[in-house]
Formats: sequence, structure tokens, C-alpha cells
Amino acid sequence: MVNGSDADRPDPIDAAFAALRTLSPPAGAAERIRQRVAATEQRATTRTPFRFLALAAAIVAAAGAIAVGSSLGLVTPDRAFESSAGLTESPRSAGPSSSQSPELSTALAPGRLARATRDVQIASIVTVLKGQTVYIVEGPILHAGAPSFRLQVFGGGDGGYFPAGVFGWITQAMADDSLIIRNPVCPNGPTTLLDIAAIQPHERMLCFGDRELSFGPVTASTASLGPGLSDRWLSTEGDADYLTGLPYLLAPSVPDIEDGAWAMVTGHFNDPASADCDNADQVVFCREQFHVTATAPAAMPEFVLPGTWRPTPLPPIDGRTGHRMVWTGTEAVIWGGSSSSRDQSVFDGILPAGGAAYDPVTDRWRLVPDAPIPGRFEPAVVWTGSEVVVFGGWVGDQTRLDGAAWDPTTNRWRTIASSPLTGKEAAGAWLAGRLYVVTSDSTAAYDPASDQWTTLPALPIRAGWRTVTVAADRLFVVAFGDGATPPVDWAVFNPTTLTWRHGTVPIDPLQAGVRFTGAGDRVVVETGLTFDPVQETWKPGVACHGTSAGTVWTGSVLLGVTAAWDLRTGECKDLPPSPRRQAPFDDTNGREFPVAVWTGRQYITWSGGTGADIVWVPKDGAVFTPANDLGPCCG
Repeated sequence: MVNGSDADRPDPIDAAFAALRTLSPPAGAAERIRQRVAATEQRATTRTPFRFLALAAAIVAAAGAIAVGSSLGLVTPDRAFESSAGLTESPRSAGPSSSQSPELSTALAPGRLARATRDVQIASIVTVLKGQTVYIVEGPILHAGAPSFRLQVFGGGDGGYFPAGVFGWITQAMADDSLIIRNPVCPNGPTTLLDIAAIQPHERMLCFGDRELSFGPVTASTASLGPGLSDRWLSTEGDADYLTGLPYLLAPSVPDIEDGAWAMVTGHFNDPASADCDNADQVVFCREQFHVTATAPAAMPEFVLPGTWRPTPLPPIDGRTGHRMVWTGTEAVIWGGSSSSRDQSVFDGILPAGGAAYDPVTDRWRLVPDAPIPGRFEPAVVWTGSEVVVFGGWVGDQTRLDGAAWDPTTNRWRTIASSPLTGKEAAGAWLAGRLYVVTSDSTAAYDPASDQWTTLPALPIRAGWRTVTVAADRLFVVAFGDGATPPVDWAVFNPTTLTWRHGTVPIDPLQAGVRFTGAGDRVVVETGLTFDPVQETWKPGVACHGTSAGTVWTGSVLLGVTAAWDLRTGECKDLPPSPRRQAPFDDTNGREFPVAVWTGRQYITWSGGTGADIVWVPKDGAVFTPANDLGPCCG
């Protein structure tokens, strides 16, 4: 996966900031940010591979500013937001019908909801936007010399996107002029965990009070998703966030649910014990959380792929970005990429020439010594059957066209023959006993047995932002050009006839971040699109979200960190939650842009960002062992 080098290409950082400036936070922002970051990882960059990291930093910083600004009322959205469940005020609400006209402030009281009829500032920096709902925590009481109400505000309009609120004061006189009573919008009929998670936290306790609720099967995971809230969350999907999960507290003597286990739960909101919290803020947070009073084991849902995870020991190298991993038959070998740790930022540009190898049978790592070539970002790394061959990649803004081979038996490197390649953006894949490499203006194949290169016809499609994979015993290349201008080109090389065929991909060029994976006799796009390299036909399909991160082909299933896509049946299943990351990121199990391999029996993944910090990435790994046979192919 490499980048184009067109001089007139729009600068990705400028484009990212331009996109952010036009976003309607927070839901649109989250999706656009995810696409931008994913696209940037897919197409490293020509000016310097580390601009991906700078772009990610810029996006995260800007996204953080939007989120904080929205929660504090410092950013005014372009339009009003509805709740994540699409709920609006309605006579079907469980409470009385909403008021249609302003009411006297005497109707405002602790435990009631109110809607702002205009923008109004509370405290010194917090602004409640017109149409936004607030929860009245206490009042009217004297505050700063005037009768006042204390309010809890959830950012992003009424979207419910923030798991904890901001508190501030408003005078009673201002309340008279700017607030009207609003009744909670409650789910109708049978209520699931997702139904409850879709509404505002303060509406949950008003809709359900101390009523006992039961639902399941649910699972538990650790996630710090809001100040003042428990870091344990319930979800029906195994990977909780504040749009799909509930923070929970355990009643005394109730055992917690183990990560990855499934249970039926009973409990309630607005627990009377919340009165024991230290202050008004804490009382609100306690009442918003689900108090689990009983649990019972439950069978794993059908939508979850049976299997178990375990963490690996930490390797003798730091975490990396832009690295590669291959399976040798006995070890998962890591080489290349930018190294980072608590002491060294990814922006320091450390490119180690060595790596590490992990044996899942002994559960041990060993160092791979330094190669006789410089380290580099996003190299091609393949297993020949006896050696790990590394080639290409980026050093600064320069494409490298050299390589080396490591023998895991002797633990020694050798420099491979000089290549006849010219140009930039080298990308390669292993096919028919050779390493095939394409650049912006040349193609060649390397035979490790003879240590010789063969020059081949140049790639007949434009340069820029490419992915290379193998399917149906052919080399497949897709090029997004500048990532904005159609068409998106594909090309297929037949190693038997030594010829290229090419055409256009039915996909928007703005989707330059999507992953193309070779899966036996076809190429699969994470959007659901598939390509037959022999018949040269594209077919639309339903996407299996979650198979874009660390995706491998097992022989029957596309397997990612969070999902498995069975191409025989079209069925998409979730994986059980993976182990929590190493400290200080042990409040998440997320892995952004990890590497992974399939051993024929186990899925091994390593490193990857956490979403919590992009200055350095942890060096932890994890192994997933499916309960069923998923195929013999090695990814």
C-alpha cells in the first residue's frame, strides 16, 4: 500500500481540516474522521510517510476541539440534531405530553427536563443552545447572590452523544425567560439495551426510575467513556461505546461479568443508594448508570464467532506504525515501520532495521537482528518458504528500491540482488514463487532461489494510492490516483502469459481508504464489492463492518480484529472482545491499523493504535483461537 506522487494532489491535511470545518458534529464527524484516518493509512504519502501520523494527530485534535466545543456550547452546529435513535418529542412519550408554550419557572424543579428557547450562557463558558435539553439538578437556591438553578447539559444538541454532562448555573430570572418544561422521550413497548442506550442518559432515569429491567444476553467490557461514570459497560455486541452500551454498577454481593462472558442481567436506574454520593454532580451520575442487582450465565449469541482470545507476552521491541507481519509456518515475523514508546514519539521518525518473531506454541518472542539495509516505512514483506524477504518502502520522502532476506533458521540476513526497477511507490506481493513489485513506471519479479530479477511490462494504469494483493493466481492492483478524481483503475497481471488486463472499479475515488483483500479466487472490498480476476467482473454485496482492521484470509473466512466474514454463506459474525491493551491504554481493547497473520489454526495480531493516543502505540499482541476450523490458508 503506497502513495501517489502527483505534484498537484490536494494536500491531505488541508483536505482533512476543510472536511472538519464543514462537519455537523458529532455523528458525521466521527464517521468522516474514521474514513479520513483509514484512507490516510491506506496511502502513506510521498512527502514523508510520517505525514500520516501528523494527519491523524491533526484530525484527532480537531475532532477533540469539536467534541469539547459542542459539549461546552463553544461550537454552534449548522443544524439541530435528533437523537441517535431518531427520536423526537411525541405524545407517545411515557410522560405527559410536552408543553407547547413557556411555563412559569415555578414548574422548573430538580428532576425535571427543560428545553432552551434561545441560546443562553450558564456559568462563564458554557452555552446551552436553542432547542437543547437540560436536566435540572437542583434549585432554585441562592448561588452567587441570586436564586438559581443548577443544570446538567449534554452536548451536541439532543443527540445523546456524550456519556457525561457539563454542569452550570442559571439565574431564576434567566430561566423564566429561556427555559420551558420538556417531558422525556421514552421507548415504547418491549425495551432492549440498545433501546435504552439510544436515549439521553438523564431520560433513562426519568423514563424507568427504579423499575426493574431485565435483558440479555449481554457482555461486559472495560472502557473509560465518561468522567464520573463506571469504567465497566454492558453491551449486546461485545464492544461497548456510549451509543450502544450502558455504564453499570454492581449491587453488593453480585459478581461481575467476566470480559467475553455472556449473561442475562436484571437491574434498574435511579438507584436509591445514589443519595450516598458525595455531591450533586455525583448523584446525577450514579442515577444515570444501570445498577445490576442480579446476573445469570447466558449462551453466546449466534452472531458471535465461537473462540477464545489470549494476550501475548510483550516483545523485545517497541510498538510500531507502518510495519508488516508474515507467517513462516512456525513464527509470526514483524519487520519495518516507525517505532514509538513512552520515551520516543512516532514523530521522532525512528525506523528500526530489526524486528521480532513470535512463536505461538512456546508463547515466546525473539529478536530479529538488524538487516543490512536501512529500516523503512510500509515495506513489502513476504515469506518464500525458507526466507523472509523485505523490499521497498519509504525512508523520509524517498522510495527505496532495495531489499534483503532473513533466514529464521540461521538467524542471518543477506542482501538480495539489485532490482531493475525505477520510479516511486513500490508495492509488492508473493505469487507463484516470486516477489512481484510494481512502481509508478516499472514492474519486475524477484526469484529468491536464483537471486535474480526479471523485468516485466509496466503497469498500464496511472500512479497514485495503490493496493496490491493476489487472487486466482494473479496479481491484482487498484489505483485511486489522487483519491478524488475518477476513475479508480484496476489491473491484473497473469504470470503465465506475462500480460496485464485493466479496467475501472465501480467505486467512488473518495473511498481511497477502503481495503482490498485477496480471498482465494476473488478480491473482496470491505464495502461488500467483490471482483473475479478471471472473468473480470465486479459484483456488489453487503459489507461486513469490522473486517477492515488487521484482515487476513483463512481459506473460507475474512477475519479481522472484531469480525469474521464467511464468504461461502455471506454471514458476518462478531468476534468475542479481544484482551485489554497494555497500560496505560488498558481501558480499551481497540486496535486501529494493526497487522495480523493466520497460522492455519490461530489469528495473531500485534500493535495498532488505541484511539486514545497517537503519539505512541503499545507493543502488545493477542491471539484468537476459533472453536471451529476456518481453513488452512495463511494470511
